[in-house]
Amino acid sequence: MRRPYNHISWKANMKLIENLNEAQRRAVESRAQVILVNAGAGSGKTAVLSLRLVRLLKEGISPWNMLALTFTRHAAGEMRRRIEAEVGEQRKLSLLTFHAFAASLLERWGEILGYRKNFSIYDQSDQVELLREILDELGIKRDPADVVRAFQTGRFFQSDPLFREYQRRLKEGNAFDYRGLLQSANLLLREHPAVRESYQSRFSHLLVDEVQDTDSDQWEMINLLRPSHLFMAGDDYQSIYRFRGANIDHILSFPKMVPEVEVIRLEQNYRSTGPIVEAANRLIAHNRYQLEKRLRTDWAGSVAVSVMQADTPEKEAEAVATIIKRDYGKAECRPSEMAILYRTHAQAIPLARALQLRKIPYQVVTSSFWEKEEVRHLLSFLIILHNPGDDYHLKKILPKERYSPEVLSSLNLEAARAERPLFDLLPSSWFKEHLLDLQEKLSKGAYPTVLDLAKEVDRRFQFSERYRKEGYPLKEAHLLKLFEKMGRWQGENQEDHSLSAFLRWQFTRSVQDELRDEEDSVKLLTIHAAKGLEWPTVFLCGLEQGLFPLRPALSSEEELEEERRLMYVAITRAKERLYLLWSKERTRFGRPVRNRPSQFLTEMIGTIPSPQSGSGSASHLAD
Repeated sequence: MRRPYNHISWKANMKLIENLNEAQRRAVESRAQVILVNAGAGSGKTAVLSLRLVRLLKEGISPWNMLALTFTRHAAGEMRRRIEAEVGEQRKLSLLTFHAFAASLLERWGEILGYRKNFSIYDQSDQVELLREILDELGIKRDPADVVRAFQTGRFFQSDPLFREYQRRLKEGNAFDYRGLLQSANLLLREHPAVRESYQSRFSHLLVDEVQDTDSDQWEMINLLRPSHLFMAGDDYQSIYRFRGANIDHILSFPKMVPEVEVIRLEQNYRSTGPIVEAANRLIAHNRYQLEKRLRTDWAGSVAVSVMQADTPEKEAEAVATIIKRDYGKAECRPSEMAILYRTHAQAIPLARALQLRKIPYQVVTSSFWEKEEVRHLLSFLIILHNPGDDYHLKKILPKERYSPEVLSSLNLEAARAERPLFDLLPSSWFKEHLLDLQEKLSKGAYPTVLDLAKEVDRRFQFSERYRKEGYPLKEAHLLKLFEKMGRWQGENQEDHSLSAFLRWQFTRSVQDELRDEEDSVKLLTIHAAKGLEWPTVFLCGLEQGLFPLRPALSSEEELEEERRLMYVAITRAKERLYLLWSKERTRFGRPVRNRPSQFLTEMIGTIPSPQSGSGSASHLAD
């Protein structure tokens, strides 16, 4: 039950907002029912979102009646830490990613659509592999990865036989893919009044972070929830996920579609120095399709933005490593305070090699760990213990020496005729008996944590032992690292250490979750992975026309503007020092190609100065 609004209780905590600027304070304290905060990079958006929730809690709004939706666990975790630092633990506060919220809704109501609570969620690799299987069976020659991308962006008709078969396999396996998770949650909210009213009556306050990155499904979810108070924050200048279906029109058109909305601009940057902020302003001014906003900062800064040219990517990498080695020797500069950003994953190779040669600690931040065969293999066992009806993951773990393609084909036909899961049709064997025994013990609480269960699976099926005996130390090490990640997850999640909770966490992971593994190291990552992060020193490599912006974007104004927004994201990750590098020559498709500097460089500084030497040179943006 909500307590009545108490003006004194919030004003008694003025110290919480005394350091906010006028626009931030307005965003925290506004009584408008619909608010859009157009928050520039480094303008304190997370602080504003967190303090607004703190204000609502202190005024007596129950945490049960609030829902905050974010795009990453990293953002949700940061907001929760800030909130609980002010008002203590808030277990009833729903601060979730869109996908986690959809999963919780389907766990409660999914049976209406014919799903059991123990459903699986397929990541992109699962989708590709399942589609490869279906394409082979249907005799269709298409790249399954292209089909997945078409599914993600809605470029597929539901009447298409391939799409229908894919959806049938998911439903039979009691599984969702990422998009299906959102669409099924929306279906329940849209078509079933009891579901919709349950959430509309509960959540009087909905807060949405990074609204510029919403796709059609997420935008529909916001509209279906229809709270009495809607607070959305985002930055159209940082809308960079069009390739995933994100629609910048959501944030651009909202003020026109909802005339009563209060629009608040956050333009004061607290992250970056003057030269970096001005570089960002000059760049983004070349975009036409955007809301009005201009960053400003009171931090003059003593270091200009550096532009460096190299002959080759190897020379570019050497230049970066040389600067890092020089600064690494300074007591006040740690490796973890530096990041190297790039447009494509392939650019990391010479950069990592140059750091390694100079013995500089580094981490290439990717999700590749979760793609390791031995990691996915053990996770498939856990998924089957959670959801025995998931035929796709069952096929991943069946012993190949016992289940040949011919045997599997026969079992599949039999399972289809009987309309039963493949697991039920497996003949009795030590393999099936172990799985049944694990399922029974799991149901009786024999494994209080997912780590206990994972280690028991490893012991029974002898993965680590076999890798050790067969001379695969890296595979054994990867399983140990998986156990470490499980242990860390258990330490950070005090409430629920169950298999179900772990799988939901694992399904909704992001590349930023990998940042915690190696603290004191230089980070190498793509610009997309760097969104929302910051470092004192940033190196941005490969600023060549055709690489950044990518060549296909040059023929489309819409795509070019997205590339420019991506560049804006990259340069606003830097707090104090920003190095912009490009290479005169780079190998593409197996042959060397001569490059011109990226148009983004000239948009920021005009004509690029001629180099003073063949190996590399530096120029500077004016302070």
